[in-house]
Amino acid sequence: MKENNLIFVPTPGGNIRVLDEIESIPQDYYEKFNGLFRSIKDGTFKNVRQFDNNSDLAGLCEVKDFKVRVVFVRLDKDSYAVIS
Repeated sequence: MKENNLIFVPTPGGNIRVLDEIESIPQDYYEKFNGLFRSIKDGTFKNVRQFDNNSDLAGLCEVKDFKVRVVFVRLDKDSYAVIS
């Protein structure tokens, strides 16, 4: 089975945004984030939701678990940009 490509969106300063954000989150949640990243990569998309009720967020999606979520956008057939 072919896996999806994940592209981690950088901040204006060149850092990976998600890593900057995760640094301020307790380590107890890291495994849940890893599971959400894996769900995008393997195409299972755990508890996926697309934002469609707000034109500013159109096209964005999220996968989520208890107290954690990852926001992403599909770029093409098998590539996804992880935003936040």
